[in-house]
Amino acid sequence: GGGGGGGGKGGGGSKGGGGAKGGAPEFAAFGESAEAWVDSFGSLADLHSGLGGQPRCSRQTAATIREMALATINFELVAELVAHLALKGKNAGVYGGSAILVFVPGLAEITDLFETMKSHPVLKHEAKFLILPLHSQLPTHEQRLVFDVPPKGVTKIVLSTNIAETSVTINDISCVVDAGTHKEMQYDSAVGMSCLREVRVSKANAAQRAGRAGRVREGYAYHLFLSHELEEMPDQQLPEMLRCPLESVALRIKTLRLGKISDFLAGAIEPPSQQSVDHVIAVLNGLAALDVGPKILASTAQNGQPGPKIGDGTEGGEEVEELTPLGVLLAGLPVDPRIGKMLIFGTIFRCLDPTVLIAASLSFRSPFFSPFDKREEADAAKRNFDPTSDHITVLQAYLGWRAARENGKAAERDYLQVNFLSRNTLQMIEKMAGQFRKQLQEIGVYNRRADKGVNENSGNLGLVKAVLVAGLYPNVVKIEGGGPAGGAKGGGGKGKRPPPPKLKTRKIWEAGSKEEAVALHPGSVLGAATSFDGSFLVFHEKVKTSQVYIRDASVVSTFALLLFGGAVEVEHMKGQAVLDGWLRFGVAAQHAAFIVAMRAKLQQIMQRKIDDASFDLLKDPEATKVTSALSQLMSDKT
Repeated sequence: GGGGGGGGKGGGGSKGGGGAKGGAPEFAAFGESAEAWVDSFGSLADLHSGLGGQPRCSRQTAATIREMALATINFELVAELVAHLALKGKNAGVYGGSAILVFVPGLAEITDLFETMKSHPVLKHEAKFLILPLHSQLPTHEQRLVFDVPPKGVTKIVLSTNIAETSVTINDISCVVDAGTHKEMQYDSAVGMSCLREVRVSKANAAQRAGRAGRVREGYAYHLFLSHELEEMPDQQLPEMLRCPLESVALRIKTLRLGKISDFLAGAIEPPSQQSVDHVIAVLNGLAALDVGPKILASTAQNGQPGPKIGDGTEGGEEVEELTPLGVLLAGLPVDPRIGKMLIFGTIFRCLDPTVLIAASLSFRSPFFSPFDKREEADAAKRNFDPTSDHITVLQAYLGWRAARENGKAAERDYLQVNFLSRNTLQMIEKMAGQFRKQLQEIGVYNRRADKGVNENSGNLGLVKAVLVAGLYPNVVKIEGGGPAGGAKGGGGKGKRPPPPKLKTRKIWEAGSKEEAVALHPGSVLGAATSFDGSFLVFHEKVKTSQVYIRDASVVSTFALLLFGGAVEVEHMKGQAVLDGWLRFGVAAQHAAFIVAMRAKLQQIMQRKIDDASFDLLKDPEATKVTSALSQLMSDKT
C-alpha cells in the first residue's frame, strides 16, 4: 500500500510491478499471489530481517504478503480504507474538500464496491456518506452529480473508472484510492478481435491518478499495490498503434502515397508486428479496398521475344499494393472502413438516413443506459424497439425521440425517461449523422439536391439490414440449434426449456481458419434469446472479456448474405450455393441463376458509380430497375 502526494505532501506512492518492462503486462502476469516475490528473498526470515539487518516488515506482515492474491481487488479492504479516511483522514469533515475518489477497473467492479460500501457498518449511512458511480455509460445528468459539493457533514465518495484520470476534474477531491488496474482495449490481430484486458496501470497512470487529489488544497493518494510492482511497471501505457486496428491508418498511408504499408509502419518508434500488418492488408483486400498481388507488366522485348514480366519471379519483380476505386472512396471517410462501405452502399440503395444513423451509433456509442437499480426494466425497454437487431433498435429509438421532440420538451423528457435513453448521446448521433452526409457529398457519393430520392427505401428495414451485411461482412455468425420461432425469444413457456442455440463464426479471410464459438454480449437485445427468426447474424465487433462476445448484432436473411456477402460458388448438381467456402445454402436452380445475375448487375452499377462520381444512380434506368428489384426482394426479409 502506501500513500503519495497528489498536489500536496506525501511520497511517490506505492511501488509495484509485474509483467515485462516496456511491454503490455496482462493482469495475469502479476501472478496469483505474492509468493514468488517473497520467495525471492530466500525466506520469510530474510524478508523480515531485510538488508543490513534492518527490518523491512514484521514476521506477521511478511507471512500475510506471501499469501496475498495480487490479481484480486479486495473490496472489503477498499471499503475499510475509505471509511478510515472519511472519519480520521487529514481532510476529514472539511467542507468542500473531503471528497474521496476511488479508481477501479470497470463497471462490474464499481457495482461490487458500491454494494460492499452500502452494507458497510459506517458507509451505509446515507445521511453522512454520498456514494456516486462514474463511468462512460452513465447518462450526462448523472455524471454531473459528481461535481456537486455535498452539504456540510456529508462526505462524497466517487467510484470511477479511468474516465476520472484525465477526462474530468472534481475540485473537492482531496484523497485518491487507486486499485492499480484499468481495463484496456487491445486489438489482437492473431484472433481478429478486440480484447478488453484488465492490466496494471503504468507509472504515468499512477502519477496521473495521484494528481487528481489536492487540486485546490493539500491532498493524498493511496495506491493499493506492493512497492515491487511499481518498479516493474512500464513507464507509459502501451502505444495506441500496438493496441488498435490499423485499417484506417493503412488507407491513409496509401492515399498519401507513402509507399508500402508494411515499410512505412516499420519506421514507427514502436512498430506493429508483421502479423498485425498482414492482417490489415488481408482485411482491406477482402473489403475490395486494396489490390494485392504480383504486378504483371511486360518489359521491353529482346530479339523478338517478350521480356520478363514483373512479378513472375524474375529479378526486378514486385508486389502491387494499390487502392481500388472503392478504397479511394473509403479513405475519404474518417470512419472504420467497414462502416464507410456501409455508408456508400446505403447511399446507392437509397436508404441513406437509417444507414448514417446506424453508422453514427457504431462510431460513437449506444444511447441506452442501465441504472444500477433498474437494469431489468431498462433491458426490457430496449427490447421493445426490435428484439431481432441491435442496429434497428438504435434506429427506432432515435426516430421515436425525434417524434417526441416535435411534441414539446415534456413529451421528449417522458420518452427519454421511459426508454432509458441519453439525450446528449442521441444529439451526438444526430450530429455525427449530419457530418457523414456532408462527407459523402464531398467524396461525390451523395447529392443533397436528390435527398428525397436517396431516402425512398429508408422504410425498408430488410434492405437496411442487407446494407449492414455489405458493410460488416465477413462478421457473420451461423446459428445452430434453437430453431426459428417467430423472432428472438427469451425462452419460458411450459415443458422442458430448449437448449440455447450455438453461435459460430470464422475468420473467412484467413486460410485454414476454423469455426469458433461465440456468445452474444449481455447488453444486446438478442442476448437472452433461445430462438431466432433466421439462421445468421451479422455483427460489428468481436470482443474478448470473460469469453468471446459479439456486439451490435442483427438477424439477417439468406438472400442478403448471398447478394452482399463474399464469393459465391453455385453447385448445380447438389442444388447448393457456397459462400466463401464456408456457409452452404440450399438454392433452387432458378434462384441460383437470379443471384448470379443480380450480383453481376450490382457489381457493374457499383463500379460505374465508383469510377465516375458524376454518375447519377437516381436517374439511371438500369440502376433504378436493379435497386427497385432488390427493395422488393428484401421488403419481406426483415
